[in-house]
Amino acid sequence: MNNLGRYTLYIQNITDVICLTLAFFVSRFIRFTLPFIQYTGFHPDAYWRFYLSVIVAYMIVDIFVLCRENLLDRNASKELFAIVKMVVYIFSMVLVFTYITKTSAVYSRIFFMIYAIVSVVITFIGRMIIKNKIFPMYQRSKQSRKIVLVGPLDNVKRSLSILKDSDDWRFDVSGLVITDEDLKGEYIENVQIISNLNDMHQDITLEEVDSVYIVPKYIDDRIVEWTKRFCESGKNVYVN
Repeated sequence: MNNLGRYTLYIQNITDVICLTLAFFVSRFIRFTLPFIQYTGFHPDAYWRFYLSVIVAYMIVDIFVLCRENLLDRNASKELFAIVKMVVYIFSMVLVFTYITKTSAVYSRIFFMIYAIVSVVITFIGRMIIKNKIFPMYQRSKQSRKIVLVGPLDNVKRSLSILKDSDDWRFDVSGLVITDEDLKGEYIENVQIISNLNDMHQDITLEEVDSVYIVPKYIDDRIVEWTKRFCESGKNVYVN
C-alpha cells in the first residue's frame, strides 16, 4: 500500500468508527425510545458490550479486508456494495461471538437488524462526505501540498491533465511556469501561469509553494542548474 492509500485508509477507519458509533445510538433510540416499538427488557450494560464487539469485529475486517481495498477507486454504487459487505462481515462475527458466549438471548433481534441497516446508511453517507466534500476541501486549503509545474507548454499541459485526473487529495497544483513561451498571467485548466523562463526563480520564491515539478523534454545542464537554484530557495524539487 502506498502512502496515499495508507492515509486514505486511516481517514476511512476514523470515519467508519464514528459512523458505527452514531448508528449505535440512533438504533438504540429507535428500538428503545420510540413508543411504537418500545422494549421493556432493555439492559444498557449488555448493549455496551454489543457495541464493543462490533468495534472489535470492525478492526478484524479492517486488517483482513479493508486494507486490501481503495476507497478512492469506487463510485457510489460500488461504495454501497462494499459497505454492505463490510457490515455483513461485522455482524456475522458478532453473531458468532454471542452464540459462543451464550449471550444472544440478551439482545433484541429487532435492534440487531436496525443497527445493521442504520450502519449501512450512515457509513455510506459518511464515506460520501469525505470523498466528495472533505478531500476536495482539504485539497483547496492551505494545509495541502502546493506544487508548481515547470516546463515546455506541451509537457506542462500533459502533466497537469494527469495530475487533475489523479485521486491524490494531498496536493494542489497552484501555478504553472511555461519555459518555451511567455504566457504569464494566462490560465490552463483554471490554473494560472505565474511566470516565464526569465522570471521563474524570483516569482516562485515569492509564491507559497512547497514543491516544484520540472517536466522537461530532456535533462541537461540547464535543468541541473534550475534544480539547484530551486533547492537553494527552500523548495522541494522533482524532475520527471
